[in-house]
Amino acid sequence: MTIGHRIKKKREELGLSIADVANQLDKDRTTIYRYETDYILEVPASILEPLSRVLKTTPAYLMGWEDEASDNHGDIEFNLGRPGNFLRERRLELGLELSDIAEATGEDLLTVSE
Repeated sequence: MTIGHRIKKKREELGLSIADVANQLDKDRTTIYRYETDYILEVPASILEPLSRVLKTTPAYLMGWEDEASDNHGDIEFNLGRPGNFLRERRLELGLELSDIAEATGEDLLTVSE
C-alpha cells in the first residue's frame, strides 16, 4: 500500500473530505488529492507530522514503516526534527546493528550512522 493509499484510507475512515484535510493543513485541496493519488510521491517532512495529526495516526504508519494505524495518536510524541533518534530506536527494537543497515542498503557505515 502506498503513502497515498494510506492517506486516503485514514481520511475516509475518519469521514473527512479532501477539503477538510486541506483546510486543517492550510493547503490547497489539489495538493491533498495529489498526495492521495500518488502524483506527489514524496510528502515533505514539514507536512507529514501535521497530516498524521489530522488523520489521527503516526508518520510511521503513513510512510509504511508500521502496518497498524494508531488510534491513540494523542499519546504519541513526534521527533521529526531528529530523525536519527527515531531510526536508532527502531533499529534497536529490531535488534539490528548499523552494519546490518549498511549491508542491506548498500551504503557505507558512515552514511547510515545515526
